[in-house]
Amino acid sequence: MQKPGDWAGREYREPRTDPNGHRRDHHNPSRQIVYASCPRLLAPADARAIVAFGDSITDGTAATMNGDDRWPDVLARRLHMVYGKDVVGRSRAKFAGIRIIGATLTSALGSTNPNHGSPEQDAKRKALNEFILKGGLFDGIADFDAATLDPQTGGMRAEFVPESTSGGPGDKIHPNRVGYLAMGWAIDLNLLATLPVARK
Repeated sequence: MQKPGDWAGREYREPRTDPNGHRRDHHNPSRQIVYASCPRLLAPADARAIVAFGDSITDGTAATMNGDDRWPDVLARRLHMVYGKDVVGRSRAKFAGIRIIGATLTSALGSTNPNHGSPEQDAKRKALNEFILKGGLFDGIADFDAATLDPQTGGMRAEFVPESTSGGPGDKIHPNRVGYLAMGWAIDLNLLATLPVARK
């Protein structure tokens, strides 16, 4: 039995099959993502990785089913464009030690979820974002709030709200594929590499 924290409710990906139509993930017949509590990897001592640690927005809730359009997917494609097919090998050469990149919280103001979106909760979010931006705790910042915020309303930009898979109205918490695209492009790749990356 899985315990709380070991799985996420939605992956927005159908179960994978091989070319003959046979399932390749019999261990995970649902769309849930099962997480390991303490993963162990066999890799060279100088291997490096990028870990996207977050919540349902990092998981891609409201993204497109099978679309690979969550913000970590966008970041992975950007890294591939910059470093080519050898993104893993090149990353090993360019990363030194561990860097922690903080990210601001996106607005949920006006959300249909009663646990989010009140003016009081938004004030707490803004205070936390101020600390993330100016507290000096992180090696760099990805300003997801600036990438998705509608300055006129204080909520998420209207074009980022409708749900990508169902076409529903959205919950004003989770961006759709266009919002995740904006978040993925809000990350300065120079935060992840020692050599400067030309902006396009």
